[in-house]
Amino acid sequence: MAETKWPDSPWWIERDDRDGMEWNNHIAHKGGRICFMAIAKDERDNSELEAAAHLIAAAPALYEALEQAVKIIREHVPIDALGMDTDNPGAEPHIPACTWPILEEHLHYMDKALASARGESE
Repeated sequence: MAETKWPDSPWWIERDDRDGMEWNNHIAHKGGRICFMAIAKDERDNSELEAAAHLIAAAPALYEALEQAVKIIREHVPIDALGMDTDNPGAEPHIPACTWPILEEHLHYMDKALASARGESE
């Protein structure tokens, strides 16, 4: 597993209850604040900004889940279970043979997303 540099999870949203600051959402962790997000003070719809705050707060858990999924797929899904029985080239595939390229493509996108979250560029 790759080393990450962000604060340990969990992260959560703290509403700023100070007078005049009710429009702030703080993304926090056990060591303090990570960032804050301003939301509209008036009657505007803040649902997108509220949703973004929840997504940011969930980022470490999402990263860990994706990293574990990639690891499990790579370590525990045998090649022949993906329709590519290399020991028996004439054998009937367990599932359609096209599944392997699709899975490799998905793993590539998962790897890119994880690298992006770590701030690594291609």
